[in-house]
Amino acid sequence: MKTQMRFQKIIALLSLIIAALVFVYALYFLTGSPGRVAKYIPPEANEDMINGQDFFDASQSFVDVLTVLGIIFILSAVLLYVMGCQKRRNYYLTNYIAVGIYLVIAVAVIIYMIIGVSNCMNLYLNGICWDSGTGQYGIYNVADKFDRQNPLYKEYTNFILGYVVCVLVLACAGCLALSTALKYKLMKGEKQLLQGATVAEPVKEEA
Repeated sequence: MKTQMRFQKIIALLSLIIAALVFVYALYFLTGSPGRVAKYIPPEANEDMINGQDFFDASQSFVDVLTVLGIIFILSAVLLYVMGCQKRRNYYLTNYIAVGIYLVIAVAVIIYMIIGVSNCMNLYLNGICWDSGTGQYGIYNVADKFDRQNPLYKEYTNFILGYVVCVLVLACAGCLALSTALKYKLMKGEKQLLQGATVAEPVKEEA
């Protein structure tokens, strides 16, 4: 039981850290090269020379929703602490509900991130006209070209990190589910031992 108690403390802490990581990733997503795409989109939509508007709109929507999901995810991790899931020897219904809420949100985050990151990455790599000139917009001169040798095209670390975060969320959720299942099994075994000990006690004869 002591090993399991130590394990549940670690998992509770990791659950909070991973939830915070999702929120940080949402803030980080439109940095670097993906964030710079907006600089090549002038205010007039008909002058979007690199066809980057679709990527920009999709990524902005993805970030907005993921930021909200990240906050909810953090609150669900805090709920684990509020219900004492990190320190209770015996779990009650409220503990299982708190764990269930965290797991449901974790699954929602994973599904949304996989779909969102994949969509944004596809628009970034295949939707943008990398071989179009940028004209007077952006940091390049008129003679410069966006092409597939361009550093902006090659820098898609933001998307790969999204998949890494998904793996971390899945691993943490799996460990939390395993910890909870182990807790339930140990509690059940302990209860059976106590019941067996009670039945085995000899009945004292009246004097």
